[in-house]
Parts: sequence; structure tokens; C-alpha cells
Amino acid sequence: MVRNNDGTGSLKVVQPLDFEDQLQRQGFRFRIQVNDKGEDNDNDKYHVAYSWVVVKLRDINDNKPIFERSNIETRVSENAKVGKALEKFRATDPDHGGNSKVVYAIDRASDRRRQFAISDDGTVTIQRELDREAVPTHQIKILAIDDGDPPKTATATLTVIVEDINDNAPRFLKNYRPVLPEHSPPRKVVEVLATDDDDRSKGNGPSFTFRMDPNAEDVIRASFKVEHDPKGANGDGMAVVSSLRSFDREQQKEYLVPIVIKDSGNPSMTGTSTLTVVIGDSNDNKMQPGQKEIMVYNYMGQSPSTEIGRVYVFDKDDWDIPDKTFNWKDGKAHPYFSLNSETGM
Repeated sequence: MVRNNDGTGSLKVVQPLDFEDQLQRQGFRFRIQVNDKGEDNDNDKYHVAYSWVVVKLRDINDNKPIFERSNIETRVSENAKVGKALEKFRATDPDHGGNSKVVYAIDRASDRRRQFAISDDGTVTIQRELDREAVPTHQIKILAIDDGDPPKTATATLTVIVEDINDNAPRFLKNYRPVLPEHSPPRKVVEVLATDDDDRSKGNGPSFTFRMDPNAEDVIRASFKVEHDPKGANGDGMAVVSSLRSFDREQQKEYLVPIVIKDSGNPSMTGTSTLTVVIGDSNDNKMQPGQKEIMVYNYMGQSPSTEIGRVYVFDKDDWDIPDKTFNWKDGKAHPYFSLNSETGM
């Protein structure tokens, strides 16, 4: 209580007030005493008055909702059905005597694919199918929003760990394109390894088994064999592909060998990858004379020096350009053209 210069008194707040404090919620009641001064400027005990002052607190929306559990972790299989309930969040708001309405939402910045939903009672469910290989762990931000003006928001976190199932077929570790020189006798062509996107710590993936696709074309089955090596790739298994005959690149440049790969998951998954065997060229065909016509426009003799094409030579061998040299016939250079002896341009 403070006395003012004009003879009045003021009741001032000296500590913060809080409606949510049970001792303050009912308000305050003060008895104010007023004395005047007598002739000797002392308080006259006979001139005293009293008054009761009642202060009631009015609640404002100054508190965020409070989650019972602000961090929850749960595990779910990646083949869980859409609509499956994961966890339930509950939040209360201290304002309005704890009777405020709280609504729940998901911060979509933490769930951009909208794979989860939350109901009015705070139950989080799966809204779209999960895929461990795409996102193994989800950190979902759960919002609790009160009905104040303006509203206040609290945040909780749901960590969803997606557990693996064996739902991915194995495939080649890389894009194999081995080169088998033409006219080579039967020999090993390449060793092929496999990989799998599933979690090998759960028994999904290696070891792999390999075999040639039984539906492979007859020419492939007669030309190549695929042998499974269970000890290869540190026990993960590998395929050893070998040729059964010699090849002529001028007859066929590539062969596609389908290989079936099976993993060790339960149940197991099987996939087919195609190995491209390139038949390498050797210089086993004679060149033959060739001819090519090229139309060149040279306006008023002002055309700059430019390449107009490579000297055409008919040659079944298509990998031996670096082995060729090009020269003018009889060693006489043409007065209007130049020739690159290495490239034929």
C-alpha cells in the first residue's frame, strides 16, 4: 500500500500474479486502514476508518499445453497396414482451470510424404505405406494447440523406427559389361557379385545363390555357363560366368545373359539381372576400297578451314581406327584439302 502526494492511497502489485496458482486463484482480500492527522500532526486514534478491498484474478491464455509424454519411441514393421494405430498423445492446458480444449496436429515439415495422421484424441496412425529402404526412421513432430486467443502451441516428438522385412529382390552389385575378345577359346569371362537393399542384420540379404535363367535363349545356354561359388565375396556368394565357345564380333557384338539371384531372407526373394557380354574386336578382316561424296559450299572463297568428314574405308572391324594411318595416294597432297594421317579427317 502506497500513500500518494494528493492524500490518496494506491494498492500496487509487487510480485507476479498467476491464476494457475491454487493459492491465488480465489483472489485476495485486504483490510485498508485510514487515519487523519490531529492538531499536533500526529495520527489521531479517534479519526480512523477501515475498508475491505477484494482483488479477483482474471485468467489469460499465458500457458502452453503440457504433454504427458513429450518424447515417444515406437517400432513398426514396414508392411504394417494403413490405419494401424501407433501411439496416443495426451496434452492438457493449465489455463481456464484446466478446461481448455486442446486439438492435435502433425507438423507436416516433419512428415512431408503425409504418411501419418493424428485423430482428435491424439492417436497417431499410419496414413500411407512405409518403406524402410526409403526412410528407416521417422521423427514426427506432434502439435498440441489450445483454444486461447491467440492460441498457444506445444510440441512433442514421435520417433517411428521402421523394422525391415525381406521385400527387395537381389540384383547385380554394379553394371557389369565384360569384354570377351573374339576368337578366344572357352574361358572365364567375369565374376559377378550381388547386393540387396534389405537389412542383412535381420537375416535379409546375403548369402546369395546364382544360376542362369532356365528361360534363357538356346544360343545363350549353348554359349555361356553360370556357376555358383558359395565361398566367393567373403561368403556372400558370387557367380562365375564362363564362355563355352569362341565368338566372332562381325556376327554378333553383344550377348545378354540372364542370371537368377536368390537371397537368404524368410521368405526368400528372387530377382533376375542381365549380364551384357561385349565381344571385343580384333583386326581379322581386310579393308576394302570405299567411296563417299560430300557437298561443300565455299562462298566466294571465304569459307574458313573446317573438317568435312573422315575418309571412308569399308572395314568389318570397328575397333581398329587407332591402328589405321591415312596418306594421300602416291604421296601427293591435294592443293585444296588437308588430311590428318592419324584420324583420317
